[in-house]
Amino acid sequence: MVATAALALGCADAPRAVDGVLLVVLDTTRADRCSFTDSRSITDSRSIANGPTDALRTTPRLEEWAESSVVFTDAWSPGCWTAPTTASLFTGRPPDRHGLRNGRALRLAPEATTIAERLASAGWDTGLFSCNLLVSREWGLDQGFGTDVRAFESVRNRPAPAAQALGPAAEWIEARRAAGRPWFCCIVLMEPHTPWDPGPEAAGMFVPADLPPAHVRDARRIGKLESLGWGLGWAPEPPGVMRAASVLYDAEVFEADRAVGAFLDRLGGAKGLERTLLVVTSDHGEGLGDHGWIEHTVRLHRELLRVPLLVRLPGRFDGGRRVSDVVRLEDVTETIASVAGIPRHAESEGVPLDRDLAGRVSFAQEGAAASRSESFGPGRAPGELLLSRASLRFGRWHAIFDDAGGVELYDVEADPGELRNVAAEEPDVVAAASKMLEGRDWR
Repeated sequence: MVATAALALGCADAPRAVDGVLLVVLDTTRADRCSFTDSRSITDSRSIANGPTDALRTTPRLEEWAESSVVFTDAWSPGCWTAPTTASLFTGRPPDRHGLRNGRALRLAPEATTIAERLASAGWDTGLFSCNLLVSREWGLDQGFGTDVRAFESVRNRPAPAAQALGPAAEWIEARRAAGRPWFCCIVLMEPHTPWDPGPEAAGMFVPADLPPAHVRDARRIGKLESLGWGLGWAPEPPGVMRAASVLYDAEVFEADRAVGAFLDRLGGAKGLERTLLVVTSDHGEGLGDHGWIEHTVRLHRELLRVPLLVRLPGRFDGGRRVSDVVRLEDVTETIASVAGIPRHAESEGVPLDRDLAGRVSFAQEGAAASRSESFGPGRAPGELLLSRASLRFGRWHAIFDDAGGVELYDVEADPGELRNVAAEEPDVVAAASKMLEGRDWR
């Protein structure tokens, strides 16, 4: 049964004492590719053209955890790449408020306050275990973390495997438990990110026998240059490459799920985490050929902004419930704070996820402009990579605006793939979205 109203409100006034908070971020993971989020299983695992299939489950271990958790099925990220969205996850503020975004500062300002800083000030031990070089001190995203394990430094020229972060994280948590210390651990994994190069076992499960090896080879080689070249039409896309990329991506999600499941087993499974707030989410999604885009960044369509979100804490976030209200990645910050019993931060725009969530609006942004009023100068023709974009997800709608005057509007209930732009047919909805965006009347 899908819940469309809030979770129980009374528990928000009496925060449960917890021993620890575990935040697991699965980089570049689309919500619709996680079988624990979209219960019909994965989308397009066998063929881009054939639609959803029940043949395979990408996240069987997290499905097990979802049975005793709350899954938020319409959680949205405020951006389409790691640094600004992680800054929002840590601060509870959208990109135009914390400032780390394209065309502005590419480092979180020291005066910004992260949830790690807030917990550390309250006497908690804090640890960051990152396989992503963007989630690091170079980007200002280590603020408040007393322990900073840079797993990405152990592997050259490719993302670090999950084990490089999960092993040290488990040891760190076990040490905190032994000492009786409250702890906050954030782990950032990179499996679903390019290059899509899963191991033989996962590839054997997800790659169909009729897929030509050359297509698989080309898909394994996809990187930023190939993605931009094909997406912008600078170079022809090799035949069949997106079908291969799709199944390799699903195999990578499966590998991340398996690694997280084994890690949670090491921590004692459900019984061992009875007094731990567990949050599993992502920073953004991936294009995989939708709207002509292969990787992420630049665009703001649903496949890039809708992320998985599982929250578990017995007695507060439990029961295998599924909540369909719109929620934001920024809400994770105040959910952690509320559970930990620390005061709400005045600058945070998130809300605890067990409060009334009806009518929430999610804002996202990409590009140089703080708003659509900051256009490009006279005579300057903005290209695909130069456009600033902003979007609002509200009610049944998702509106996307760009600095060249482009407007897209999708009815995500009737058209979850955002295949039909109805902006011309719904001028009143477009006007309402524009007014909300310009007046920041979406908080």
